[in-house]
Amino acid sequence: MKASSLLLSLWVLLASGITYAGTDSDAEVSRLVEAALLTPLAQREDAHSRYSRVRMPPAARQVRALKGGPEKDPQGRTFVRFAVDEKRYAEWNRNAIVGCAYPDDGAVFIRLGKGVISAAQYLGERGPTTTTTECTTTTASSNK
Repeated sequence: MKASSLLLSLWVLLASGITYAGTDSDAEVSRLVEAALLTPLAQREDAHSRYSRVRMPPAARQVRALKGGPEKDPQGRTFVRFAVDEKRYAEWNRNAIVGCAYPDDGAVFIRLGKGVISAAQYLGERGPTTTTTECTTTTASSNK
């Protein structure tokens, strides 16, 4: 009896981890990245004049949670790696923006050059600064 209840408990534990890495968490990560990064970025891009020399914004953007499921940083916080694809003219540019999102506290970090910054800092606002324990450069660079 104890062995079967132990196996049942283990199965439930593993099944719950599988559902977290599935479509529900993908939708949650997509909503988080949309709210923290893409919506404010689109508002900022709409403020530019059509006749400006600034590069035209993409026609569409879509968020993808990358394979591998949730990971843990050195502090033990759970994050999910993501990529944003942009459509310019008729072609999709995959991995135009890559980074990671922390679903528990709503923090979004993106790779910029060789470093990692918060979405708020990318948008020119005050936001959390990255440390070596949060979504490190090597983690973000492995998104490609």
